[in-house]
Amino acid sequence: GDATVICHSYERGKLVIAPVTIGKYVDIGLNAVIMPGVTIGDHATVAAGAIVLKNTTIPANTVWAGIPARQIRDRTQRDHALA
Repeated sequence: GDATVICHSYERGKLVIAPVTIGKYVDIGLNAVIMPGVTIGDHATVAAGAIVLKNTTIPANTVWAGIPARQIRDRTQRDHALA
């Protein structure tokens, strides 16, 4: 399988370069699309088939899914409940 990470776009007649930052221990699901300028925090998950819109910041320890991707879970709260 694959995922797509895009670090550029063509907007209003100009090439725009916007790096994507992926933290440590991040899971990116099958066929997910990460658009330019996205930052993904450590231990985050982007679900299969999700599309993360440009310049989105995904906080650490969260799970994102959907089109467009949105946060569906905060792993920190769940981990505290189990302790």
